[in-house]
Amino acid sequence: MSRGFVLAASMVVCLTWSLLGQANYESLAEEKGIDTGYRLKVKADWIYVNASVWDPRKRASVVGLRKEDFVIYEDGQSRAIDACLASEAPFHLLLLLDVSGSTSGFIQLIREAAVKFSEQLKPEDRVALVKFHSQVAMIQPFTNNREAVKSAVAEIRSEGSTAFYDAALAAVDAFRGIEGRKALVIFSDGADNQLVDATKGSKATFQEVCEAVRATDCLIYTVLLLPYEPDRNRDVALYQAQQQMHLLAEETGGRSFKPRKAKDLAGVYGEIANDLRYIYTLTFTPGFEGPGGWRELRVEIPKREGLITRCRKGYSSGETLRAED
Repeated sequence: MSRGFVLAASMVVCLTWSLLGQANYESLAEEKGIDTGYRLKVKADWIYVNASVWDPRKRASVVGLRKEDFVIYEDGQSRAIDACLASEAPFHLLLLLDVSGSTSGFIQLIREAAVKFSEQLKPEDRVALVKFHSQVAMIQPFTNNREAVKSAVAEIRSEGSTAFYDAALAAVDAFRGIEGRKALVIFSDGADNQLVDATKGSKATFQEVCEAVRATDCLIYTVLLLPYEPDRNRDVALYQAQQQMHLLAEETGGRSFKPRKAKDLAGVYGEIANDLRYIYTLTFTPGFEGPGGWRELRVEIPKREGLITRCRKGYSSGETLRAED
């Protein structure tokens, strides 16, 4: 793995599940004196972390937990949880579809996946479609019209080279100005042509993708379209691409899937939709003084063995944090 990739990977910051529906936390927000928008807020006296809890045995999200069930750590130190709020709220979902020549064998799977995802959504959810090869194009803006999604999907064709980094940046930018719960689901092998020849592929770099991800509040899921498991020594570029895709998902609190056939995706649609639908928002007050910067976060449920808790790996404060008097 190249030194450049390691440096870039280190910059990826886990994104929050961000963004609880306003109705469920409005009263608490007013009490704390913060903006009740859905954006991640870092205040001197209040921080919130959105997390999902998954039961791998039941293959379902865990509901009904209370704040006493959670332990949250900030830079390795446990913090008292002020509140635990749970919500089911609408979300904006963007499907980023790789239609380059390297995924031509998966083009029908991509079409079916886009339609299946739209069918999993509730009426109040909105979905958008962006396709890419050497160029990036939004073929369907955010909509709750499922027929419009089907029509857009029917038009996609496999063509061209792969500019994955440019497409990822465009997808993140598509959420600009949109509040509420947001998720990006990427269907790609992640193999930007830049990985093979630095003069080809995207104009952007993976490091720039990491920086864009750090500045947003979008959860990322990746669906890896690989015809086989790449060998790290023989298939260097493809292996590196796979690691980057895994990183974007894992570090944002999302998940990464590697289907080989359409039937392998049967349970993926529901898992992602269910994942997005139910989250817990944990609020706490930072217990230290110091300059603004990166703060590592970890959430655990010590009394319930076997559960998987996912959240962003930290947050970046834009101001000096002050301990309460």
